[in-house]
Order: sequence, then C-alpha cells, then structure tokens
Amino acid sequence: MKTMGQAANSMDKVVLVAKSFGSKEVRHAPRVVEMSEPVVRRLALLGHAQPVLLSALPGKWWSINVDLAALDEANEPGCGYRCIDATSEAIGANHALYWCEIVAGPFDQEADATATYLASIEFDAAWLGPRAAVGRVEPWVCKQLQARGLTEPYPLTAVADAYWVCGMGGGVCATQELAKRVRRFPGEAGVTHGPFDNEDDAHYAFDVMWESPE
Repeated sequence: MKTMGQAANSMDKVVLVAKSFGSKEVRHAPRVVEMSEPVVRRLALLGHAQPVLLSALPGKWWSINVDLAALDEANEPGCGYRCIDATSEAIGANHALYWCEIVAGPFDQEADATATYLASIEFDAAWLGPRAAVGRVEPWVCKQLQARGLTEPYPLTAVADAYWVCGMGGGVCATQELAKRVRRFPGEAGVTHGPFDNEDDAHYAFDVMWESPE
C-alpha cells in the first residue's frame, strides 16, 4: 500500500489536459489524463490553466471512465471501462497507469458527484456530470441561498430542513420533496420563494403570493 507521501509523488507525475490540447506541450509528463471540456472550464474558473498538475488538487473527487484492468475486473487492458468516483490520489497512484479520462469534477466529497443542486439559469453546471441533478432558480432565490453562506451550485443537502414555495400550482414543499422534483424533471425546480426555516413562514409567503400575484 502506498503511503501518503508516495501518493503525492504519484500525483506529481500526472497532468490533466483537454482532449483538444496539443500533446507536444505535455510530452515531458510521464502520464497524461484527458478531461472533458466542462471540467476544463471549471478548472479554469478555479484558476487552474492547462496543463494542470493533479498534485495541485489534492483530496478532490472526480468521476472518471477507467479501464477495467485498473479495477482488477479484466485480465488485459482494453477489454472495457467503467465510470467510477475516485480521488486525485487514487488516480495518481493507480488509475492513470491505465487508460482513464475525467468526465466530471472536481468535488469536495464523493457524494457531491450524485447530489441534487439548485443553480441560476446562467450557471455552467455541465462539470457536475450526468449523475448530478440541477434545478434552475431565479436570482432572488440564489441571493437567499448566498445569505446562508452557500456558494453556487447550491447543494440541497445544505438546506435539508428548509421549506420552499413552488409557484401557485406547486404550493409549499419540503427540501426532500423538492429534491425528488428536480430528480424527476432536471432543470425545472419551480421554486419561486425560499428557503424558509419553517413551514408556517413558507405558507405565509404562499398566501401573500396568491393575494398579490404580481
């Protein structure tokens, strides 16, 4: 088993690039892992220009497609691949020794790759990958979430006990129900007001909306 120091050294040997990135510019790197364009955009927004050293992102989680041989599920490389979640350390120590590509990330924890989020219409959420669900909300809802110290995309787990107004037709719902709606209809949160700390406040906002729909 590799020590933490050995895992860090392994990450130093891995660079991340887009598929369109010129291979000549990274020929000095022992190992190159390609990443999807949405991940490239996300890393650029976080201040990481290509080529990105994997060691610059310790402890992060990623969704990757990786050769089955890296998972001891095939005798020979090239027999197939599987999508898994892996840390930067695992990629550097093992997966980058085989074919692999990053399709989503980076995430702070493994559960983020399959979480349910709210985000503004303008937010580029493609880097979250296909297993995450994103419901789009209006700017005033985003401001309420930011007031709670959250950053976009806003994970619903961070407001698990909240209540929401989902328009005149949707009424009031708890976060658990809202998460189910977003999972069922990705991109459509339907939230008009919230989050509220208790159900009574949410119902009051709903009643006011009916009295003054404009």
